[in-house]
Amino acid sequence: EGRTFWSEYTDHIYVDGEIAFCVEPGQLVDANASYSPSRYNSAQRNTIEDIAYVGWELSNKTDEDYIATQYMIWEALGATLNSTSYSGYSAKKRQIQNKIDLLFNTDPSFAGETVNLKVDESITLTDTNGVFQYYSQTSRSTGLTVSKSGNRLTISASPNAPENASVTYQLVKEDCVGTTMLYSAVGSQDVVTAKKSDPGELTIRLNVEKYGSLKIAKQDEDGAYVPNTSFRLSANADMSDPIGTYTTGSDGTVTINDLTPDTYYVQETAVPDHLVLDPTVHSITVQANQTATFTARNNWKKGRVLIRKTDQDSGKQVAGAVYAIYDADDDQEVARLTTLADGYATSDYLRFGSYYVKEVIAPDGYILNDTKYPVTITENEQKIEVSGVDERVRGSIRIEKVDSVTGDIAQGDATLVGAKYGLYAREAILDPADQAVIYEKDALIAELTIDEERQASIDDLYLGTYYLKEIEPSEGYTLDE
Repeated sequence: EGRTFWSEYTDHIYVDGEIAFCVEPGQLVDANASYSPSRYNSAQRNTIEDIAYVGWELSNKTDEDYIATQYMIWEALGATLNSTSYSGYSAKKRQIQNKIDLLFNTDPSFAGETVNLKVDESITLTDTNGVFQYYSQTSRSTGLTVSKSGNRLTISASPNAPENASVTYQLVKEDCVGTTMLYSAVGSQDVVTAKKSDPGELTIRLNVEKYGSLKIAKQDEDGAYVPNTSFRLSANADMSDPIGTYTTGSDGTVTINDLTPDTYYVQETAVPDHLVLDPTVHSITVQANQTATFTARNNWKKGRVLIRKTDQDSGKQVAGAVYAIYDADDDQEVARLTTLADGYATSDYLRFGSYYVKEVIAPDGYILNDTKYPVTITENEQKIEVSGVDERVRGSIRIEKVDSVTGDIAQGDATLVGAKYGLYAREAILDPADQAVIYEKDALIAELTIDEERQASIDDLYLGTYYLKEIEPSEGYTLDE
């Protein structure tokens, strides 16, 4: 150390077939010396290893490359180069030192990152520090495809790649990794075969996104999204060994993540009370890095109201009664129907819910019955019968007997009491329920007898046209025909 030396040129030194460098500047080589190897433990060992690797191993291995490397090693050991015929040494030395500073003090810009990589897609990493071009691949996980171009690294993953994958590179060439050995002999210069003990390993860790997702949406027949609907998911068409049961949220959807690419089967298991359960098994294909979608659309439960209209007295079915159906929650009319000749009327389908039925127009000859009949649709295809009865419109006739001359006082020994009148149908009297003839034209319907109040009456008559005819006069009077 501390020596000043002059060199015209330096021959290449080899030990056991490997290139070697002198670490004892100024000492001559004794070709007949007996060398013994040992581990090189100089304080400048790391520096010498860096110089030897960059100056020689990464060079074109020309005589100038060897000379420059040897000179730098001598200078690293404290020697001073006095003069040399190699005029390009200063420039070469700067070039080597700059590369040493770059390689062994700077990592690739993406070092230490964990990269998210989707299956069947690729990602390219670019080293903006410019050192990755010197790295060589040493290993990679199964299922990864890797290509390197200068400072750019492109990686893609197939479905069989592990979820946590990696690619490993190292800065130092494989055959340059090892232990630097010193070869020394009495009376001859010491030389070393320089190796890098630290290969400069770089591991790029990959989070392989190899799973897909399934989004299930639930809608009713109007397209409105429905929460609280449950679906069973299985990898088997018979729904055995289900993966799980999933329920739609407030937005009417549920997403199942982390599914390996495959065909899955979905079956509805529970729906809100107002919908019809659809137990059909559906198949869906899930692909990596994609969200498959399945939309289940269900019908509302619907039922019908059957109205039967009868006559309160006869029990006969009555046509022509108009009924309205109202929503029980807001009293809005939702349907209107009229009983037919058989006395029945059937509504169109009504959705699940509570309603009430009320007569709004009575048939001819009947009094309107405003009773509210509650009905609730709870099952699909449900049919609810409502029996409504109407009271007939009734008429009455009252007769008052008077004397044509004296009015309400009979003449002499005569009496106004006891006269009998017949009530007859002027036209045929019809049953308002079915228009059946109850009394033929001119048929005697009833006999009325004048009482002590000079009156007679009859009630509960069907609507129609009648006439009265005296059939037996009271004492002291002649028959009024």
